[in-house]
Amino acid sequence: MPSPASETALTPVAGSPRSGPRHVSPPVTGAAREQMRKDAARLYQPSPDSGDQPLSIRDIARRLQRSYGFVWNLLKEAGVRRRPAHGHKRSTP
Repeated sequence: MPSPASETALTPVAGSPRSGPRHVSPPVTGAAREQMRKDAARLYQPSPDSGDQPLSIRDIARRLQRSYGFVWNLLKEAGVRRRPAHGHKRSTP
């Protein structure tokens, strides 16, 4: 049974370049946000002994049915450092 925080609503946007409605997710606060923050951090940086592959922010956003920006904000709130884009390693500090 999905929680109210995971349900999405369709809200028409006046003057939008798109003719259809857009998805608007309800705010997530309190314990639900804390749990979502922990889940996002665990998916982005799994523990080494778990054997899980780290997911990208876009993959996490799809899994949580949230936007990229929302997931990135959750990760910042959790104190997670962002990985380099495309897996690049910096050659200089």
